[in-house]
Amino acid sequence: MPRKGYKQTKEHTGKIRKVLMGNTRRLNKKHPHSETTKKKISLSEKGKFVSIETRKKMSKSHKGAKCHWWKGGISFEPYSTDWTDDLRDSIRKRDNYTCQICGIHQDELKGYQRKLDCHHIDYDKDNLNPDNLITLCRKCHIKTNTNREYWIKYFLIK
Repeated sequence: MPRKGYKQTKEHTGKIRKVLMGNTRRLNKKHPHSETTKKKISLSEKGKFVSIETRKKMSKSHKGAKCHWWKGGISFEPYSTDWTDDLRDSIRKRDNYTCQICGIHQDELKGYQRKLDCHHIDYDKDNLNPDNLITLCRKCHIKTNTNREYWIKYFLIK
C-alpha cells in the first residue's frame, strides 16, 4: 500500500496489480459457478429472481429481536386511555392541519393515509401534554424514528 507523500514506481504498482489480480483469478478457478448459477446470481442482483419462499424466510429472519432497529419491544407498549381521536384532532387543528416539518396540508395527502399523524416530541406515549404533541405527515413521522436525540432538539428549538 502506498504511503502518504511517497510515490511508487510503475514497476512496483505493476507488481501490486499482478498480485491482486492473481488472487481474484485464483479464487474464481477454485470455485467456478455453473452457467445456471451464474444466471441466478445475475438475476438476484437485479432484484428479479427471489422466490416467494425465499422472501418469506428473509422476512422471518429479520423480525422482532433479530431486527437491527429492535428496541426491546417498547413500541408495543399501549397508549394511555386518554389518547383519543378528539385529542389528536385538537392537535391537528392547532397546527392548522399542516406537517410541522415539510409543511404539507392534510388535504394534499393521498392514498390510505389521509390524516396527519400526531407525534410525541419526547417519544413518551404517556406524556399527553399538548406541548409535547406535534402534527407530522407519515413521511416525516417515519424520519423521526431514527436519530431521536436530533429530533427532540429540533422540535424543542422550533
